[in-house]
Amino acid sequence: MNKTMKLVVALVVVIIVVVSGVLLFGKKKTNAPSTNNSSTSNSSQTNGSTSTITYDGSQFEPQTLTIKAGSKVKIVNQSSDSPLNFDSDPHPTHTDEPELNAGSIDPGVSTQITVTKVGNWGYHNHLHPEQTGRIVVTN
Repeated sequence: MNKTMKLVVALVVVIIVVVSGVLLFGKKKTNAPSTNNSSTSNSSQTNGSTSTITYDGSQFEPQTLTIKAGSKVKIVNQSSDSPLNFDSDPHPTHTDEPELNAGSIDPGVSTQITVTKVGNWGYHNHLHPEQTGRIVVTN
């Protein structure tokens, strides 16, 4: 087996492992569209148990969300035709805070994650890694 063939086989194995992990450990999605419960500013702080981040096809709102550890975050894809792959930084490994790795969210669909680890976490749309946001988790 030549070097190129070995590289192709290794790449296929990695893709299979990643897809299997997403399917096996992916977060449950809801099929109903949701309303935007976030503020209109670029930063939002909440002491409640559920906060919302919306995606309009090109950016996230709010850009920075501050929550307490153990809070739920609803991620809503409000775009009409842009899929979203919501993942933690850094791109493409998504290893900074795996709790943020919500995965694929189709247009008009939402999903919910619970964030328990205190810290300042960046996230992005894996399909367009320049589309970013931040979740600050406090005690």
